[in-house]
Amino acid sequence: MRRRAVIVGLLALVCGAGPVVAPAQPSAGLRTVNRRRLYTESRFAARVLAMLEARAAAIREENATVTAMLEAEELSLTQRRAESEPAAFRALASAFDTKVVQIREAQLRRQRALEDWAAAEERRFLRAAQPVLRSLMAEAGASVLLDERSVLLALPELDLTDPAIARIDAVLGDGADDAAALPEMISLIDAAAGVAPVPGIDGQDGTLDAGDMSGRPAPVGPDIPGLVQP
Repeated sequence: MRRRAVIVGLLALVCGAGPVVAPAQPSAGLRTVNRRRLYTESRFAARVLAMLEARAAAIREENATVTAMLEAEELSLTQRRAESEPAAFRALASAFDTKVVQIREAQLRRQRALEDWAAAEERRFLRAAQPVLRSLMAEAGASVLLDERSVLLALPELDLTDPAIARIDAVLGDGADDAAALPEMISLIDAAAGVAPVPGIDGQDGTLDAGDMSGRPAPVGPDIPGLVQP
């Protein structure tokens, strides 16, 4: 009788304990990717960066030429100041200042053109990558893909960044086939061509031979973000 009472009591404890709760599982409907890494670590972005770096080399070469030209013209102005009439010198100085302003404006236009091109290439990458990401989501049984940079905390196994990069590289390659050409490089020298040169330099019209200007450092004007600087 006593044994029966013990058994009944144990059954009562088991029945009253409620359902057993299984450990929480990661949500099958959510996955994350690092949107920045998705692009910057792709073959597509490597091509874009290589093209920008090649353009940067051309820019540095022209900047050296333009810097030497402006330094020579400025030196000529300084040397001629004492022997020039004030009004004549002001006209020469004004022409030089106008040339410098036009060169800087050309640099800014060139910088904006490259930035716009790079941004357009990234947008093209993201559009082309969408079918690949949808395929990965379907394979993972996910209905939502979040940028992990906007997520406070997530389990590592939810991240699809590495497999997404590998799959996108395999499908898109470097994206060169449909790539837009780099914008034409605005010549800084041409930008100032409409301004009268400062006379009296090397006995010419104020324009130095580009062959005599090579190897001069210090680019003129703002650098281009994202490019390798000298």
